[in-house]
Amino acid sequence: MTMMTYANSPLLLWPEMLMIALGVSYLIGWKFAGRKKTTDASRVRALSFVGFLSTASAVLLVSTPSYYTLVTLPLIPGLFIFAALIFKPNLLQKRSSLEGYLAVCVAICILVWGAQFVRLLRG
Repeated sequence: MTMMTYANSPLLLWPEMLMIALGVSYLIGWKFAGRKKTTDASRVRALSFVGFLSTASAVLLVSTPSYYTLVTLPLIPGLFIFAALIFKPNLLQKRSSLEGYLAVCVAICILVWGAQFVRLLRG
């Protein structure tokens, strides 16, 4: 008796599910952080680290040419902005439009990893 009868089991696709959960946790974290007018530097650093991991994973996913390459081109500047926010969280207070751009970057990451999950699940 085998545990899994086919290769594309959802249990084998845990890295894709982890990347989707990482992006969703970022968006939920910014939703709760946005309720306060003053954002704590440690909270911005933590959320920037999660955003950096999410964006970097999507950029590395398309390191070889694929269908997602054109979709993820706008994520490359977001990767550097997340890295800068890890070390200088006060940059976010100077430019409030960055928060929207970074949220869109993470939403694109969620969509790319979701599409990858569905593609691998169907085989």
